[in-house]
Amino acid sequence: MVLLEKAEKPFEYTAKRTPRRSAIVNTYEEEINAAYDAFEGTNGPTILVDQDSKTGSYVDMLDFVREVVNANTPHKLGDDDDIFRAGGGDRYIYIRIRLSILS
Repeated sequence: MVLLEKAEKPFEYTAKRTPRRSAIVNTYEEEINAAYDAFEGTNGPTILVDQDSKTGSYVDMLDFVREVVNANTPHKLGDDDDIFRAGGGDRYIYIRIRLSILS
C-alpha cells in the first residue's frame, strides 16, 4: 500500500532526510487502519476449513496453504516454487493470501 502525505500532516524526517517511519506510522495510524479495513472487505476466494477439527495435522495445514495460494494466484505453483519469482501476482494477492491463512 502507498501512503501519501497530507499537507496538514507532513511526514517527519531525520537529519539525513530519511523518513521517520515510526513517527509517520503513529501520525497516520487512522488512515493506515482504514486502508487495511477496506482491503479486507474485498472479495477473494473462499476456502472452507473444517471447524470441527480441534487439531490439524501438518499435512492438513500444508494442503490448506496450497489451496489458499493456488486459489489466489493466476497459475498453479508447486511446493518448491518461489511465489515472487514465479510471478504469482501483485502485492495485493500476497496480502490476501496472508489474511486468508491468518483468518
